[in-house]
Amino acid sequence: MFASAFLMPAGEILPFLPTKAPRPSSWDEVLEHRRHWGVSAKALLFRARELGTLSDAAYRRSMISYNQAGLSSKDGLALGEPEQPLMLRRAVVALAADEDPTQLAADVLVPASIVRDIVGAPTALRSDADAVTRLRPVPEQSTGEG
Repeated sequence: MFASAFLMPAGEILPFLPTKAPRPSSWDEVLEHRRHWGVSAKALLFRARELGTLSDAAYRRSMISYNQAGLSSKDGLALGEPEQPLMLRRAVVALAADEDPTQLAADVLVPASIVRDIVGAPTALRSDADAVTRLRPVPEQSTGEG
């Protein structure tokens, strides 16, 4: 729910949401809105149900029509190529230049140990400073001697 509200704010998306289940001849409008908002047609239909422009019954009919139209296999393709991970690319470039990934970790606000694990940095670059910091003291174990 949070993602749909974030990507399709109610005040802005309402005029674009269907008010009845799309028929085979009216999918073009939903697909155009999909491109405009950068979300799948399925996400638009879900948001329409969530905001009440589609009843539960209309949403069910929409999903049946969606599947019958074969949209489920190609819906996301129209959104284009997925974004490429920036951190991974920067990590590879940094390591190729024989740099310590510690600066990269600081730049992206991630613990250095995680960056080293992702890029497979040698153990020599790992330090005790990357050890887990406990928020609570660990109780001492009783040895049973006494």
